Amino acid sequence: MSSFPYVSLSAAAVSLLASCATMPDAAPAELHAAARAVHAAELAGAADVAPHSFKLAERDLKDAVALNDRHETAHAIALARQAEAVATRSMHLAQDVKDWDGGDLLSYERFRQAEQELATLRAGAPQKDASPDVDTAPLAIAQPIAFFDTAAAAVVDSSQPALNELVQSLKADPALRVRLVGHADRRGGETYNDKLARERVVAVASYLTEQGIEPGRIRILSRGAHDAAAEDRDLGRLQLDRRVDAQVASDAPAANANVAH
Repeated sequence: MSSFPYVSLSAAAVSLLASCATMPDAAPAELHAAARAVHAAELAGAADVAPHSFKLAERDLKDAVALNDRHETAHAIALARQAEAVATRSMHLAQDVKDWDGGDLLSYERFRQAEQELATLRAGAPQKDASPDVDTAPLAIAQPIAFFDTAAAAVVDSSQPALNELVQSLKADPALRVRLVGHADRRGGETYNDKLARERVVAVASYLTEQGIEPGRIRILSRGAHDAAAEDRDLGRLQLDRRVDAQVASDAPAANANVAH
């Protein structure tokens, strides 16, 4: 199981924290609390996992320090509280990603194999002829759950009905867990596509937790463009490559199931 790495402080964060360190002890406690929250978020990896929220927290803290220097104390306190709240949310997301990352419901290769086996069965082989070693449990196969705009990782409104249906399924059966797999189309370099697919899968995982699904029931995987099928000019199929798949499995033991734990 992989773990999300802690990161070194960015140059911007070092500069910001240095400026905060010069604040007098008499500075409002809210500014010191916000500085500690931004520092903790940076150490937790929020700058990589939730860059937009983290940068917003950094900006708000910097502006709060400037307001305090101009003796606009009330405004400085309000902005510092906002910075602390945003930094704390981004830190919690980074901590959740550590739990989501790397854990197996089924190995990725195994569920691809199961997908192919199930497709063969459905194409004509009678179910009773299936090998007992083939895992044909329902919901064990990855299904597209969200699609994305080009170069974007925001969950769009059109994906919410499917995501909400998944949420209801998970709430209805506490034994279910979900593995989310992020994808990108083949345009762009490998590093960019891997990062974009990861941002997409984190966005979907965040949506699920916001709807009340416990982070411990979620695992994530980024596949980048490794499974992309569309050519660059095939806009319709490119849309299908920009997605997150959901693979749901149960903690309950199943007979004849080759599940890798």
